[in-house]
Amino acid sequence: MKNLFKSLAAAAFIVTAATSSFAQNAHEGRVQFMKSDQNAVIADYDLPKNIIEDALKERLEKAGLGKRSSEKGFMAYRGATWTEIGTDKMDIYVKVDGKGNMSTITMLVSKGYDNFINSASDPEKTQKVQAFLNSFIKDARLYNLKLSILAQEDVIKKAEKDLKSSVDSGDKLQKDKDKVEKQIADNKSEQDKKQSAIDAAKVKLEELKREIM
Repeated sequence: MKNLFKSLAAAAFIVTAATSSFAQNAHEGRVQFMKSDQNAVIADYDLPKNIIEDALKERLEKAGLGKRSSEKGFMAYRGATWTEIGTDKMDIYVKVDGKGNMSTITMLVSKGYDNFINSASDPEKTQKVQAFLNSFIKDARLYNLKLSILAQEDVIKKAEKDLKSSVDSGDKLQKDKDKVEKQIADNKSEQDKKQSAIDAAKVKLEELKREIM
């Protein structure tokens, strides 16, 4: 039962997180990458890192960015065509940092090697990257909601399993009760028979004693 309460509490936490507000403030910044400061777009979210990171991986996979690799702690999509941002091939580097229920996405988009875009060099793509990170709130919310649904389904399954266990225990107790009650009834019947035999023997004894007199 304690485990059930823990499951309910965990599911309640995820549901609460799924319906809470989400930060959406994508802005330009500079980050250390490839041994120097590079142009990047940064956005903060009030969801745990694992939620944001998994939702982002799913979203970028759906965008068709192709194979993901790793580069200096960043997820890397090299030579990718991201139609939401532009039609030419790009190198995209993205990292999710977080602590507690707060996370930050840092995204760098390069036209080749260290040619990272910003609003001065490519205002259109930079604006689209910012728009993507701001709209990503919807993807994160949907992903978190899916997790909430799965967690709630798991809670129900565990509760139903717990109920079935209680029902089975109740059925067993009822069978044990019926068995004991039958044993009690049989024992009472046996006592009555033995008492009748004793009474009959006593009557016979009295009859024999009278014959002596």
